[in-house]
Amino acid sequence: MTSRPTPDIEKGFKGCLSHDILASEEDIQRYLDGHKSQLPKIVLIRPELQEEITTEIVKAVKGT
Repeated sequence: MTSRPTPDIEKGFKGCLSHDILASEEDIQRYLDGHKSQLPKIVLIRPELQEEITTEIVKAVKGT
């Protein structure tokens, strides 16, 4: 079973083995690249803004 860390779910599996699974930076980059077409036009025409957005999302996912 996979789940986000939710207290109610964790309580139901107390005592069971668990393993944290985290997306790699490459996974995040691939996901974002695959969804670029959904960005507003103002972002699509500015590659530097796309890079800044990607950098900030990767940092947020890593918790930094």
